Amino acid sequence: MSAIETLITEFADASIKADEFTFTDGKAARRYSEKQVRCWKRIRKIGNEAKEVMARLFDHPDPSARVAAAGCLLRYKTDEALAVLRDAAQHEGLVPFMARECLKRWEEGEWHLDE
Repeated sequence: MSAIETLITEFADASIKADEFTFTDGKAARRYSEKQVRCWKRIRKIGNEAKEVMARLFDHPDPSARVAAAGCLLRYKTDEALAVLRDAAQHEGLVPFMARECLKRWEEGEWHLDE
């Protein structure tokens, strides 16, 4: 596995764990959320090569990984990311709520995850 693939796997795992612990262990959820952000900053720094690998998460079996990747890649892979978010937003629960919120911020012009 390449260094970029390892980084993307870490991002996906942190996204899943952060959501998993949101309602049961706030400290753990925060720790994984912070790891997710650190991974995303490294991915952004690497650039398009890492973003292309990250876009593979759009097909990840876990919706937390899909939605997190789509939220981060909205400006880079707009059509594909919007499709992932819109699909997720049709359901109920934490991840669909996050997808709806991300779509709302995007539509309002308030999305800034790649700055």
